[in-house]
Amino acid sequence: MPRSETARLTWPLPWWMPVVPALLTAGFTIWYITQARDWLYIAPSRLAGMPAESLMISGPALAAAAAWVSWRLAARTSPLANPVSRRASGRQALQVLGVLLGWIVPLFVLASVVGTWWIGTQVPAWSSYLIALALATTFLAFFVVGGFLTGLVLANWVAPLVALVGAAAWLLPIPMTYGLVTGPDTRGIGQLLFPAMVAMEHRPFTGPSPAVIVLLYVLVVAAIATLSYGVQRSSARLGRGPLIGSAVALGCLTLVGAWLPTVLPYPFAPASAEPVECSEFEEDLQVCLLPEQVPALADLEPELRVVLDRMDGHLPDTFTTIASYTATEAMVERGSDPEQIISFSASSWGANSIAFDMAASIAGIPQCDPRPDGAGQQELASAFAFASWLAQDARWPLGDTPLEQQLQQASDEQVLAWYTANEAAFLNCTFTGRGP
Repeated sequence: MPRSETARLTWPLPWWMPVVPALLTAGFTIWYITQARDWLYIAPSRLAGMPAESLMISGPALAAAAAWVSWRLAARTSPLANPVSRRASGRQALQVLGVLLGWIVPLFVLASVVGTWWIGTQVPAWSSYLIALALATTFLAFFVVGGFLTGLVLANWVAPLVALVGAAAWLLPIPMTYGLVTGPDTRGIGQLLFPAMVAMEHRPFTGPSPAVIVLLYVLVVAAIATLSYGVQRSSARLGRGPLIGSAVALGCLTLVGAWLPTVLPYPFAPASAEPVECSEFEEDLQVCLLPEQVPALADLEPELRVVLDRMDGHLPDTFTTIASYTATEAMVERGSDPEQIISFSASSWGANSIAFDMAASIAGIPQCDPRPDGAGQQELASAFAFASWLAQDARWPLGDTPLEQQLQQASDEQVLAWYTANEAAFLNCTFTGRGP
């Protein structure tokens, strides 16, 4: 029994084309997690960006491979490469798209879930990762379908190159240009279209946003496929209705995409909309975290007390809050004074960096970089030296400069008294004097 034209065009898509990227995504995710064994807390936003980071690596190569396969094995006699033929009306493009999505979506989701099932036993944000996989699936389908259709239509050696350049442009130049043109207030739309923005911003997806994102992206891909259908029909002199209709549909989807970030909840909402939970840590000092970070407070508390105990009552009165970096960002957006907040990261560097993060705030390093009047190297070096002494982190040991040697030779009481006497200079990043 002879095969249908659609089957003849799509059979060259080998099983490994959707499976290999899925396994790469799972592999990169597992690698990221293994690097975080000492982390007390892994943010859902960090986890959600991992599939997009993997696609940043595999997407262009995948598009080029799909174009090469379709050119070499299917496009030599493809009606899609001969628009003057009545058989090239474009219906084949839609049928090929359906077959490719039928291959890609279930295999990618299955391979990714099987490859990363164990994350659910280590990270409470398993649901966030599954949502991120759903979005990554649409990105993966975009690269494979775009490359495969490019090979079918161009049907020559240029097809893989065009697919590679187009995919690379979609990853970096196009979203960068979009951000420059539209400004930071509309960057949320980038979450709908550009995996690079998902990878760089690492925003978690919650609420109805993921479903809307995936739906809009599928509609965009369908509109593009319909546009190719219209182009083929118009070239074959079979009417311009589909061409005009798909162009109008793309324009409407663009307007909808520009409007959605104004009504969808997080991750499109600004940082000030993120909820922050604060609780009393000790007298005159509170600790503030995002709700997703609160369960880790019991593990974070011993690390937070390392620097406070070492300060031994010499903590400046200006500090009223200890907060994670993400909570600090939200609080500052609401109007809080950043100079009253001791910030730390519990997810990027791991538990061992909390002490130095806090010491850096107490030493005034945030005021040194950047400073409106331009802080000199001496001010920054002084702040860094005191932060190193306070944190006692092996990764940032005291060196052999005169100030660092004086800090090593002095007793804790002498250093703390010296800091208290120069507290204002440190917090304004203007200290250039001698050590204790």
